[in-house]
Amino acid sequence: LTQLFFADDALCFTQSTEKDYSLLFKVIDEFCKASGQLISKEKSSIIFSPSTMLEERRKGSELCGISERESLGLYLGTPTEFSRP
Repeated sequence: LTQLFFADDALCFTQSTEKDYSLLFKVIDEFCKASGQLISKEKSSIIFSPSTMLEERRKGSELCGISERESLGLYLGTPTEFSRP
């Protein structure tokens, strides 16, 4: 699990497995308890690697209760999509 926090935004990176989704939400739950902040699933998005199979995408989005997006576009003026040369 890797993350980037800025103000009231968070970007979290993890593998696409049930175990990792569970860990992610455990960390988010602990963060919410410690900070007093809440996560809005309606304002949240989940993005998968292009190599993630469609069935895994559906399963992950359903398990997390967060809708999938193709891209975040720019985040703080920086592209969120990177490709290997």
